[in-house]
Amino acid sequence: MTVLPSTVLEIDVAVDKVFPADALLSNAEHLLDLWDMLPPESDSSFWSELNRAAWGDESYFMGKMHSVRHMLRQYVDGDSRSLYAAQYLAQYVLLFFDREKPAVFELLDKVGDVRGEKGRTGRRWAADATATAWRLYVPGRAEIQRNYSEEEPLGDS
Repeated sequence: MTVLPSTVLEIDVAVDKVFPADALLSNAEHLLDLWDMLPPESDSSFWSELNRAAWGDESYFMGKMHSVRHMLRQYVDGDSRSLYAAQYLAQYVLLFFDREKPAVFELLDKVGDVRGEKGRTGRRWAADATATAWRLYVPGRAEIQRNYSEEEPLGDS
């Protein structure tokens, strides 16, 4: 059996552990593919409707949606491959799309030409995006948490 060398990714926090880059990069590429299925940012009608259905605060929502796309592109292109970057962008995908919002699913139907029950394609897109985001979120969040003592856990009190 031939053993190939492992690709590793160093993170931007002081730890003596490295992580396989292939899995994180593959998930980031897939999430970028999903993001690229969405209408362009110039389609203000779609984005305004999605904002109203998903969140409500348009400047916050649109700012984060733009950031996710930008950070994904940087991550995939190799400009910023840290666990923190992956965790940071993933949290916004989870925040906005890991919800049971039929109106969001119906708007997201625009990502594909799949015929079927109203909202089904959008639900599939959201489920795929959030599952992929979770796989990016967990390693970074866990590593950040490990860097704090048990007396100082992260998160809300």
